Amino acid sequence: MICAACNAMTELARCQSCGEKAHLAESYRLEALLASGHAATTYRAIREEDALPVVIKEIVVSRARAEKARELFEREARILAQLDHPQIPVYIDDFSIPRGKTHSLYLVLGFIEGVTLAAELAVHRYSETEVLDICAELSEVLSYLHGLSPPVVHRDLKPSNVMRATDGQLILIDFGAVRDAISDSHIGGSTVAGTFGFMAPEQFRGEATPATDLYGLGALAVALLTRKAPHDMLDPSGRLQWHEHVAVSADCRGRIDALLSPLAEDRPSSALAVMNDMRRRREEVRRDPRLLEEAPSTRFAEADSHPLEYSMPDQPPVLRDAMPIEEPIASASSWITPLTCLSAAMMYTVVTIILAIAWGLLLLPSL
Repeated sequence: MICAACNAMTELARCQSCGEKAHLAESYRLEALLASGHAATTYRAIREEDALPVVIKEIVVSRARAEKARELFEREARILAQLDHPQIPVYIDDFSIPRGKTHSLYLVLGFIEGVTLAAELAVHRYSETEVLDICAELSEVLSYLHGLSPPVVHRDLKPSNVMRATDGQLILIDFGAVRDAISDSHIGGSTVAGTFGFMAPEQFRGEATPATDLYGLGALAVALLTRKAPHDMLDPSGRLQWHEHVAVSADCRGRIDALLSPLAEDRPSSALAVMNDMRRRREEVRRDPRLLEEAPSTRFAEADSHPLEYSMPDQPPVLRDAMPIEEPIASASSWITPLTCLSAAMMYTVVTIILAIAWGLLLLPSL
């Protein structure tokens, strides 16, 4: 197991490297490191009293920042403890441990066997139908969150924050950016949280409403369809220009563009409305597959074999997902370039001849 004090591997209850107790809070045996970033470290662990597999999220902060960080951390834990949905991880425990000049905060959740959509994307190309099905399923989870009083807004929908469990069910994870849609006088109502490229315009103003998650759902759909980081497709005005990167039906484009409307009031009225609309569309396509014939299929024989890692700008939380490299797409640019060069050469020759003739005409009177 991993020593909770020094992170060294040990086989004894008291670490062979540092001599400290290896168990976390004398209750949890750290089995494996699942993820590590500048914001948090995540472990797979076992609760010793009943051998329950769990996930433990660790956030280490300096003593100077401990009070603010604890407030944010406790907000996440408090909200998770109130949630009860089969597609949201089960809250188990939270606690903190001071260590010298740092303070470690721990959140314990039920372990889910599966892979994230980001990992799945590295070996699979999603079809238009699959992506709409994903949107419909996640909309059901969002409808539950937004239906609470006050509504709970996730604020960080992206492929790495959605898991597919071994039974195929989608699980919404990482509620580190979550907030209930009310102003908090202690924490402040203007905290900017999310991942650049997946964030709705209002998030940059520190605002978050249920419509914010609908934008995130649209950005997630774009990432799955195009296999590109959304921030690479933003134009100078901040709008996602994604149509040229994937071939899908006009109907699919319209549904996703509605989610990505810059103004929150122009997006669908609710997650429930999105869920019903997506499921209705799925049933229509099932009855008449020709509805998808207006665009080539987005499914290919096999996924790319060379992953391209991309990173988001440094803001909490930081995302590093494996995104496969796109295949070269044949386009007019492959033959426009030679023609352009040829045209330029011809134009240069013509201009040179005209100048020579003009120069000759100027010299004639002097002869």
